[in-house]
Amino acid sequence: MLQYLNQCSRGRGAWLLMALTAFVLELVALWFQHVMLLQPCVLCIYERCALFGIMGAGIVGAIAPKSPLRYVAIIIWLYSALRGLQLAWEHTMIQLHPSPFQTCDFAARFPTWLPLDKWLPQVFVATGDCSVRQWEFLTLEMPQWLVGIFALTIALLGPLLVLLASQFNRKRMLLIALTVFAAASALSAQVDSFSMLMLLRIVPALFHPIYFSLAMVAAAALYPPHQATKATAYAFIGTSM
Repeated sequence: MLQYLNQCSRGRGAWLLMALTAFVLELVALWFQHVMLLQPCVLCIYERCALFGIMGAGIVGAIAPKSPLRYVAIIIWLYSALRGLQLAWEHTMIQLHPSPFQTCDFAARFPTWLPLDKWLPQVFVATGDCSVRQWEFLTLEMPQWLVGIFALTIALLGPLLVLLASQFNRKRMLLIALTVFAAASALSAQVDSFSMLMLLRIVPALFHPIYFSLAMVAAAALYPPHQATKATAYAFIGTSM
């Protein structure tokens, strides 16, 4: 399975499929806006930008999938998916628990060097209210569907991160994973925002498959070959606890 995913990440087909999927979702969003006349809010626009980021990652990865440019695409993919999940969750909380003290901005804020709302106002100008529920399917609102979509893209990154980590020093990657776990736990105790807390739990979750797989290999390497199974079982018990 991992070898198959590795082969996919080194070919243009998988990257183009990801870009095409994000593009189709963008077309669906524009259909909702301009045909069904639903009004996008500020968080909708930001979530749309996150989807564009995933589409851009697919395009970058398809340019030269066998070169280091693939790593750049994975970083763009990871950031866009994490940011999109955080925005979708915040949007979901606003709709499920409306409050006059928890509202979104009146207009989307873009950097001066990238004024997307002025370049493409039909796509990046917000006209709706974040707390208004305008559409649902199978009892789920649009932000709730986006939570699932962004979470799925993050889940697909797990095996790829394991493959990338296998190319580096095993002990160093184990130390990096443990450092990320410790830092995320320490920062989680300091934040006062649930969306930020969720983000600080997602980041170490991405390193969990890396740590788990490397810990199994490291444990087996410490014992003679005929005791490798026992060592792996001990490591499995330890990591599960």
